[in-house]
Amino acid sequence: ELGKEYQVALMLQGNKGSVYVDGTLLGSSDALPTPEARIFEISYFYFGDEEVGNDRGGSVTVTNVFLYNRPLSATELNKVDGNGGNPNKGDSSMRADGAWVLLLLLLLGLWGIAALS
Repeated sequence: ELGKEYQVALMLQGNKGSVYVDGTLLGSSDALPTPEARIFEISYFYFGDEEVGNDRGGSVTVTNVFLYNRPLSATELNKVDGNGGNPNKGDSSMRADGAWVLLLLLLLGLWGIAALS
């Protein structure tokens, strides 16, 4: 949806991973591969079109990325809105020009969780 903002949370705990968008669970895995079983590792995350000269008109803005060393509760996830309840601070949302971004985030999140476990 053009101009819509999303809050995305990726959670990894032990051998389980989950992807949330706007507080709703989009996907999870109870059996992520162990580091020994993985073929690939993530060296970076990329948002956008990596093929130079192949601009499909989509743009994404990712702001305020937070990293925690423990899973957050549902209450804590709801509080992590980038401004801590202060409307004068910036947001922690992602802006997208296209609905395909949700699918991309889900796939990227599950791939990232699998590679990091």
